Amino acid sequence: MPTTQDRAVALLHGLEEGWDTLRRRLRGAPRGPLRIEPYLGHGDATRLRLRLRVLAGAPLPPPRPGAGLAENLRRMARRFSTDEVAHARVRAAAGGRRLDLAADEEGFAEIDLDGLDPLPGRGLRRRPVSLALPDWPGVEAVGHALVVPREARLGVVSDVDDTILVTGAHSLWRNLYTSLTSDAEGRVAFPGVAAFYRALQAGRAGAPTNPVFYVSSSPWNLHDLLVRFMALHGIPEGPLFLRDLGLSAGGLTLKSGHARHKLAAIEALFAFHPNLPFVLIGDGGQHDAAIYAETVRRHPRRVLAVYVRDIATTPAARRETADLLVAVEGRGVPAVLCPDLTRAAEHAAKAGWIEPEAVAAVRGEAVREGRPS
Repeated sequence: MPTTQDRAVALLHGLEEGWDTLRRRLRGAPRGPLRIEPYLGHGDATRLRLRLRVLAGAPLPPPRPGAGLAENLRRMARRFSTDEVAHARVRAAAGGRRLDLAADEEGFAEIDLDGLDPLPGRGLRRRPVSLALPDWPGVEAVGHALVVPREARLGVVSDVDDTILVTGAHSLWRNLYTSLTSDAEGRVAFPGVAAFYRALQAGRAGAPTNPVFYVSSSPWNLHDLLVRFMALHGIPEGPLFLRDLGLSAGGLTLKSGHARHKLAAIEALFAFHPNLPFVLIGDGGQHDAAIYAETVRRHPRRVLAVYVRDIATTPAARRETADLLVAVEGRGVPAVLCPDLTRAAEHAAKAGWIEPEAVAAVRGEAVREGRPS
């Protein structure tokens, strides 16, 4: 039987749909040129999955050097005032296969292709995906899917906020201020992240072989910022699993479903790559320990280790995280709680997942850059 909250969500979702429909009718045709915004997907030798969004208007240009607060606010406002094209027909082609499908009401579409021609080569590599809008000739784009090779020994699932990127996500107001006032150039990376993730990606093969996936509750509107941030700091690229900002028939995606979103993304990754074990990395401020403990409960044989950065602001929060990691270890999965990633790197090296020399690089990066408060 529907609860009061269920009815309220359904009502709000209906109002949002009605407003979007009215807005589209009032403005008529989409404003400005249409474009396809593909996000990095993932796959194996013969399959791929890729998400995209159909939007109207010019893309956001790169930031000016030395941009101030006012410009950063304007850029952030543009990120969140997207002019999506609802229900647009999308055509995707890759590896000798083609797929036609329709975008949803927010302009999102997810491409699933299998039976592809095998992609030659070794190590992590990109498979191009041709994208087009059949109803708008000339609107085309090329997306890419990161191909996970057979020789991959592990995959990494990483949180973003306060795991690789300093945001203060455990504090609503601090997180909001950081999100609104800083572009990629103004964001701070946690020391040791780049060195450790590059070591995990290379493994013992000496070349990029193991995939890194980033799961976050941040909205898709921040995708370009996060990609640029990782490139600026030398953090390995990988598919991002973000959230749609707004209402849905299933709930208030902005205010609820944090754990549900992350668990669903992890479940989808585990299902798509059934033979790949994973290392899970997060922080103690956004319930990552609880999410990863549940993942271990469901898939104890698929998780190699859980690494959690200790950013707890109270003794009670630290005890809660520690207790959850004790439960993880009780299921036979190693768990490390540490202020930076040096101890995690030491554990990974002893397990044979990274080169021993990489520990010194992680430690050196942490010492050189210092630990952000």
